[in-house]
Amino acid sequence: MRQQSKQNGGIVQGLVRAFRVSEFAICVLVLITLAAVLVPQLSRASGTPAPRPDAIADVLRYVRTQIRVYCDQHDGHSPGVGAGDVGGSADAATFIAQMTGYTDAQGAVSPSRSEKYKFGPYLAALPANPVTARSGLLIVPGPVFPAADDARPYGWMYCPQTRQFVANAEGVGPDGVPYAGY
Repeated sequence: MRQQSKQNGGIVQGLVRAFRVSEFAICVLVLITLAAVLVPQLSRASGTPAPRPDAIADVLRYVRTQIRVYCDQHDGHSPGVGAGDVGGSADAATFIAQMTGYTDAQGAVSPSRSEKYKFGPYLAALPANPVTARSGLLIVPGPVFPAADDARPYGWMYCPQTRQFVANAEGVGPDGVPYAGY
């Protein structure tokens, strides 16, 4: 009987050891799986995201469409010019306010929708340039744009006269077209 008791005790100890080893192996597998999933995500979040080749074209297409909608709803007036100031000079702050806020027919901006301020918002915010990660805007007074320069603090250039909205990004896309030419 005593012999059988010793055998059972040995078996139990063996099972406990085996169970601990299997628990350990399972924990290691779970940690490896978590690391494989989380490490790439954390490294992408901590650094600048790699530009998607088509992202800049998508952003430009969207913003240009919203500029056209603004013009259609404001008797052909371009965003960026102060309310009722038909021949006035444009500025980036006015462009951003008019595109992200509610506007009346003359382009005056309000933070909330009302019977008078019934147009917009056209953008939630001025998006960051996918290549440079900058969202600032340079207003270009005439139809000739400066050369793209990644050292500048703005990601976009806009001419209210021609309604051209272009990227301020050096380099070329995968199709061989300069980013500034998209």
